[in-house]
Amino acid sequence: MSKNLMLVMMVALPVQAAQVCFSNIETTKALTSFQLNADGTVLDTTTKLLWSRCLVGQSWDRASSRCTGTAQQMDWSEALLEAERSVLAGYGTWRLPNAKEVLTLVERSCVDPAINLTAFPSSNSENMWTSTTMITQPERAWAIAMYNGKNNTKEKITRLYVRLVRFSDE
Repeated sequence: MSKNLMLVMMVALPVQAAQVCFSNIETTKALTSFQLNADGTVLDTTTKLLWSRCLVGQSWDRASSRCTGTAQQMDWSEALLEAERSVLAGYGTWRLPNAKEVLTLVERSCVDPAINLTAFPSSNSENMWTSTTMITQPERAWAIAMYNGKNNTKEKITRLYVRLVRFSDE
């Protein structure tokens, strides 16, 4: 096989990245921080927030204990509306999390993505919306880059991924 053909094939094939965790960095969101529920939710036992284990557009498959389907990207207004009308695991009080809440999910010892993949399977490394508007530029809102857990701002018309949260009944 010619070198040029091999190069074209390597560029054309999608690369599946795998999470990398560093043992020399202290774990910040160990599995013991979470209560995994069979209904596709996970309780953060520290913050008492109940999270959807799947991104919006995916569904929880109880039999395989994983998310199925394709996560959807949406602009900020669509994300707020989706949260308002969502009914997951019998709850109708879901919302878009604020920036501080999303940052509580970040696992600082891992990248690509910087989240506990046992608690949140099928998570990707892309930006995720928060409900927090940028004070000085109201046409922008805060997003969290799940590759490394860094916060950044995006124009609200940008299409990003969404994970829903609600206050726990516990």
